[in-house]
Amino acid sequence: MLIHNRNVKYDAGCCCVNVQSTQSDGQVVERAEAWCSMIDVPFFRFSPRLSEDIELDCIDDAKLINMLWETRCYIHYHTDRIDQLCSLLMKKK
Repeated sequence: MLIHNRNVKYDAGCCCVNVQSTQSDGQVVERAEAWCSMIDVPFFRFSPRLSEDIELDCIDDAKLINMLWETRCYIHYHTDRIDQLCSLLMKKK
């Protein structure tokens, strides 16, 4: 279904898929993890939960610095999972 707005066409189905594919948790992520588990494929999802929504065009230094700090904390907390992913990617066949 196409939605027309200010001379721009939006594909509602495509937007729905894009929104679902960028979720950090919920049913879509659980389904993807279950599917990977079913076919014996490792599942990695790195998506820090931020304390507030940050717009893509945000220029507020305080918000951006807070986002960077929260992301850095997330990386530090998930170092073991990041190392697992690196090992899998570097593994020679």
